[in-house]
Amino acid sequence: MLQGNLKVHEKNYPTHDLELAAVVFTLKIWWHYLYGVHVDVFTDQNSLQHVYS
Repeated sequence: MLQGNLKVHEKNYPTHDLELAAVVFTLKIWWHYLYGVHVDVFTDQNSLQHVYS
């Protein structure tokens, strides 16, 4: 997400929350292509690694 695309309250979110929100947003859009298929999500945020373990 680019800073210009964020809402006023989202600008105060920590980076790991923004990264997770981007993953969730993407999966919501592409769910019909991904349904029933194994998907690996890769992120460069170390703080999100516990979410996927």
